[in-house]
Amino acid sequence: MLTSFVTSMGARELPEKVSFGAYRVGSTTRKVVRIDLRVQGGPGFMVTKPSGFVHPFDVAPGKGPNGSYPVVDGQFVELSLTFHPTDNGDFTDTLLLERPPMGNVVDKLLVIVYGRGTGKEAKIIPVDFTKDDPTIYIGDSVGIKRRIPLEKDDPRRFKRLDTTILDAPFFLIISPDSDSQGDEVILGASFQPRQPGVFRDTLAYVRLDTIPGNPTPVELDTIVYLFYGVAKKQPSKLEHSFNVYVNDAPTETSGSFTVESATPYTYRESRITTGPCAFVRVANTSATPDEDRVEYTVGCTPKSVGTFVDTLVIKRFNAKNDVVDSTLVVCTTTVRPRPLVLTLALTPATVAANIGDTISLAVIATADHVPDEPALIKSASFTFAYNATVLIPLTSATVSTDRRGDTSTVTLTRTAQEQVRLVTGSDTIGVIQCVVALGNADRDVVRPLSATLDAEQTETKTYTINAATVTVSDVWEHNGGPRLVNSLRGPCDIVVSPLPMRTTATMKLVNVPTDVGTFHLVRSSGIVVADLTDPVRNGVREFTLTAGSGGGLALSPGTYYARLLVGANGKTVYSVVRMIVVE
Repeated sequence: MLTSFVTSMGARELPEKVSFGAYRVGSTTRKVVRIDLRVQGGPGFMVTKPSGFVHPFDVAPGKGPNGSYPVVDGQFVELSLTFHPTDNGDFTDTLLLERPPMGNVVDKLLVIVYGRGTGKEAKIIPVDFTKDDPTIYIGDSVGIKRRIPLEKDDPRRFKRLDTTILDAPFFLIISPDSDSQGDEVILGASFQPRQPGVFRDTLAYVRLDTIPGNPTPVELDTIVYLFYGVAKKQPSKLEHSFNVYVNDAPTETSGSFTVESATPYTYRESRITTGPCAFVRVANTSATPDEDRVEYTVGCTPKSVGTFVDTLVIKRFNAKNDVVDSTLVVCTTTVRPRPLVLTLALTPATVAANIGDTISLAVIATADHVPDEPALIKSASFTFAYNATVLIPLTSATVSTDRRGDTSTVTLTRTAQEQVRLVTGSDTIGVIQCVVALGNADRDVVRPLSATLDAEQTETKTYTINAATVTVSDVWEHNGGPRLVNSLRGPCDIVVSPLPMRTTATMKLVNVPTDVGTFHLVRSSGIVVADLTDPVRNGVREFTLTAGSGGGLALSPGTYYARLLVGANGKTVYSVVRMIVVE
C-alpha cells in the first residue's frame, strides 16, 4: 500500500514512486497499486487527459462507471499498472487522476512510474553441423534443431530479415516465423552438400511487437543464426600401375578407401576407357555406417604391347539411386613384349655353284616365338673365314673383308641406324654375296669365327652359328684332273677399284716381277677377253677398265676374272685371281 500526501496545489503524489525495475524488451509485467486517501468517501476518480500514460506504461480502466476508479473500503483507490518495454532504456511517466472538487477532500492524485527496458540486442545462435557429426560427406543429409526458450508473455511473432536468405547446401525445415511453437523458438535445418568444401551462411529473424494505437509493428530483439558445415569427398582419384608381359595371365590388384559417413550407400563400378584394365570390382557394394571402408579390385588382361592409361569409376549412390559421389581409379599399365630366345644360322648350310656364279649366304635369326612387337637390332657382327681363291665376297656398306696371315675373313655388320628389326620370328639379319672363282680347291667351308648380336627383347649377345659348305661343280679339267689355282699367292696382288665398276675402274698389279708370268681377263664362262701378258712382261702395272664401249679395256656388263700366273722354269710359283663385276 502506498500512502499519498497533499501538495500545495491540492493534488496528491505518492510518497514512494512506482518502480517496475528492469525487464526484457518485449516482456510484460503488471503491478496493482492501492492509494490511501486518508479520508473516507467521495466519488471516484477519472484519468485526466492528456495526462494519461503513454507506451511503455499503461493503466487498466477502473471498475467504476465509465472506467472511473472508485474509492474502495471507504478510503482506497486501486490502479492496475502495466510495463511493456519494446526498446532498451529508462522510462518514466506520470498519471493524473481527478474528481469533482469537494472542499478539503482529496480531489487530485499524481502517480509517477519508472521502468527500464533491457536486452534488445542480437542473439547469435551457431548452427554448426560438424559439432554432432564431424564426418559429413557429399550426398549426406544431416538435420539439426536449435531451440530458444521464451517466457510466457514474450511476443512470439518473428519475421525473417529480407537481407538474409539461406542458400544450398543449407535448407530450412522449421522456420521461427511459422506458427506458435509453444514456449520456445525452434529452427530446424538440414545440410545436404553436393560438393566438398567449407560452407557458411546467415539467417536472421527479428521479433515483432505491437504498440496500442500504432499499426506499425515494433522490432524487438534479433536472432541471428550462423550456419556452418564442412563436406568431405571420397577420394577423387586413386592410381594403380601394372608392369606385365603381353599375353600374361590376368593380373589383379586391390585397394580401398574410407567414407566415414553416417548414411548407408551403395557403390557400383563402371569403365570409361578400353585398355587392358578391363574391370574394377567393388567387394562391399553396400556400405553401412559401421562399414566405412570401401574395398575394390582392379583386373588387368594384357593383350598388346604398349603403355596404357585406363580410367575406371567407383560411383556412390544414395537411397534414391542418385549418383552423389565418384572416385576415378586410374591404372597405368606397361605391357612389355615377351623376351626372345634366339638361335642363329648361316643358310644355306650347303650350296653347289658353278664358277662365276654369285651365291648368297644369309644369317638368319630364329626366335622361340613371333616377336610381340618388332625388335630393333642395336648391333650385330658376324665374322667368317673363307678360301679367297674359291670365293670372292662382294663388299658393301655392311660386308667387309680382311686378311689375317694366310686366312681371309669376311665380316657382316649391322647397326641401329639401319633399323633392322626382328619381325616374323625367322628374320634375315644380313646377306653375304660371294662370286665362285676358279681357285685352289673344288670346295670351301665358310667357318664362323665370331657371332655377336645385340637386339631388343633379348639379353643374350654372344651366339654360336654353323658353317656353310660351298662346292664348285664345274672346275676346269686339265690332263685328266681338276685344274686348280696355286694358293701360294706370295707378294703378288691385283687391286681393282672401284668395285663393282659402273663407268671406269683402275686395275693395278703389285709386286709382279718383269719378263715372266701371264695375265688374262677371262669371262666367268672361261672365255679369255683380253691377253695382257705382253704389257705385264714389258713392265705395265696399271690398266684402265671401261664399262661399255669406251676407250681402254672395254668390258660389257657381267662378271670377269683377272688371272695372274707368275712362274719360273716352266713351274707356276704364284697365282692371283681377282673378280671384276661390271654393272
